[in-house]
Amino acid sequence: GGAEKLKKDFDKLKDIEKGPADKLADAMKEGDFGKAKEELKQIKEDLKNGKLGEKEKEQLAKQMEQLKEKIQQAMQDRKEAKEKLQQQIDEKLAQGKVGEAAKLQQQLDEMEQNEAQQQQMAQQLADKLGEGAKCMKEGGNPKEAMEKLDQLIAFTKKAS
Repeated sequence: GGAEKLKKDFDKLKDIEKGPADKLADAMKEGDFGKAKEELKQIKEDLKNGKLGEKEKEQLAKQMEQLKEKIQQAMQDRKEAKEKLQQQIDEKLAQGKVGEAAKLQQQLDEMEQNEAQQQQMAQQLADKLGEGAKCMKEGGNPKEAMEKLDQLIAFTKKAS
């Protein structure tokens, strides 16, 4: 249930610049947090072993930043879709079309079912991606970046 809905929301993650986090973005787009966790571990290893040059680190920071923005955009789109649905329900009720309003209400209820938990997960994920990106930029502290990646790895464990 939850992963499936996030997968739909994360479908917007496809327009991300190329770089070291490509497979991570793909895994998240698929809603496969198990795979995302593995990709994060790989990125962390590459960082630790100095396999990523300055250019790759910059790309990685950019990608993480973009992932964060796309997740936040997906959450905003979902909120707007719910508001629009609520508006349609109100209009149908005002027109006395109770049957149609009930169908729309059912859609809205389904959207809201797991929403609180998903919103929270997506927001935390976006925050952690943002923190990780920040550590990679500004000649950031690689050790701190690793800690952020560890937090992301732990988080994807919970999400999967």
